[in-house]
Amino acid sequence: GGDRVAAEIALALEVYVPLGSLDRATAIVDLAERREGPRGSLELARGRIALARHDGTAAVSAFQRGVERMPGSTEAALLLASALRAEHRSSESLVAYRRALDLG
Repeated sequence: GGDRVAAEIALALEVYVPLGSLDRATAIVDLAERREGPRGSLELARGRIALARHDGTAAVSAFQRGVERMPGSTEAALLLASALRAEHRSSESLVAYRRALDLG
């Protein structure tokens, strides 16, 4: 369930990403999704892994899916806003920041 997914996300993001083992981190998230189904928290993890890969386009896509799956999440909105800003998508970033403020 949810506790196991949270633990797997923590393992991927707090152990494997800092070590540079991004393929291993991705594999953990993929396995959790196959077992539990799509979840917003998994999309946020995918976005963070994409950022570690310096793949802003993939990060934005993952964070957008995270926002869709967790529309009440300030964290998801902030991650999306930040990724959009990094991709020089200023107007979209501003909308996402405003959404985060409204949620907070």
